[in-house]
Amino acid sequence: MTYTILFTLVTLLYKLKIFILKIFQLIILKLSINAYLQSSWCDLEKNNTKLPKIPQHISFVIFEEIFSAQDIANLIMWCSAIGVSYLSMSDMKGNILHLRDSIDELIKEMGFGIERNKEFTSSVKYSPVFYASKMLSQITVNYLSCDDGFDQICKSARHLSTHCHNLTDEKVDETIKELTRVPDVDLTIHSGLCSSFCGLLPWQSRFSEFIRCPSVRGLQESDFRQIMHRFGTVKQRWGR
Repeated sequence: MTYTILFTLVTLLYKLKIFILKIFQLIILKLSINAYLQSSWCDLEKNNTKLPKIPQHISFVIFEEIFSAQDIANLIMWCSAIGVSYLSMSDMKGNILHLRDSIDELIKEMGFGIERNKEFTSSVKYSPVFYASKMLSQITVNYLSCDDGFDQICKSARHLSTHCHNLTDEKVDETIKELTRVPDVDLTIHSGLCSSFCGLLPWQSRFSEFIRCPSVRGLQESDFRQIMHRFGTVKQRWGR
């Protein structure tokens, strides 16, 4: 009986030791990842001053079926690090909408608070609250589907037809800004083999530059920085 109890205690102690070691390994891994991300954000912040210009609103259109929540979270962090205020995300299959909860969890782990827009459910505001606040800025992310643009066009047309007697370009522009409440898209990044205005309203993309990246899967911070430098050197032709 004594040997049985002793054996049970030894077994329990061994399992407890293994459990504690695993906990320590997870903590060390998380600290290492956070340190790496913090270093990466610092690099982006330092290189921020070297960028010719920074877009206020970026649209990322994904023409791929397979990508992860981590890929999207990285994009949000990189945009926040260089001072981008708005980021619109969309993909052809709507997979990104199913990843929103996972993305939010990753963003929380990186030291951000989350504020959901009750009026526009597709919009989420991420605000740095911990150590990241020293190098990251607040960013509003719009998670869009391919059909969102059509709905907004109908709302705008309905509003103009019922509230405007003298229709002018200025009135149309004012109505658009009032309904969308987001600035024009400065840069559209599309990944994959295709290219379209997926999820974008016509007036949101009228001033946008389009730059392609091969894939969002495994996109590195250095790749993102190259895209930003490329955008900074582009001279807009305004249809010329």
